[in-house]
Amino acid sequence: MSRSRAVLPHYSPFVPSQGEWININEVPPRKFHCAYCDADTGSKQGWVNVPSGGSTIIAQILVCQNCNQPTYFEGSGQVPASGLGKSVEHVPEPVDSLYREARRCTTVGAYTGAALLCRTLLMYVAVQKGAGPGRDFPDYMNYLASKAYIPHDSKKWVERLIKMGGEAAHAVTPKGEQQAEDILTFAEMLLKNVYEMPARAGKSDTK
Repeated sequence: MSRSRAVLPHYSPFVPSQGEWININEVPPRKFHCAYCDADTGSKQGWVNVPSGGSTIIAQILVCQNCNQPTYFEGSGQVPASGLGKSVEHVPEPVDSLYREARRCTTVGAYTGAALLCRTLLMYVAVQKGAGPGRDFPDYMNYLASKAYIPHDSKKWVERLIKMGGEAAHAVTPKGEQQAEDILTFAEMLLKNVYEMPARAGKSDTK
């Protein structure tokens, strides 16, 4: 089984996933999405930064209850950021690598890069599912729709992504967070339809 791994930040952290943190304290609890283990989690253990002689929390470091990794918070900011999109199971390489890389792009605000990677991912999936190589992006999208890998009522989505994919690849049109989120959401849906759901159905049939 191939499974999307956690969306790691743009650097490789050298921190332990086991063992105990020394002098850890109980802090105000906070829910968050952990960038290391890709889980919706929360914590009330870590360290806080307060002004000298004051009590207002300026920043805090929380230890994930799921993977024991530290995340830094200051206001609404989170480092490492968790990125957009969600993991999908049973996705083969190199499709999984492209999807994870697109998600990593969003942790540093590289939304145009995320859109381009998703464009490449969608084209690759189409070829893997029988479309001929060397075709244009709209052809690949229409091919996936014709083979029912894309739901029939998603025509407006397809038209929108064809336009977005062309702009990202052929025009100097930077993409924003919402556009990156849209194409990542679409890619997630496609990967679930093409890989995860068939694999889950196969496992259910063997029980």
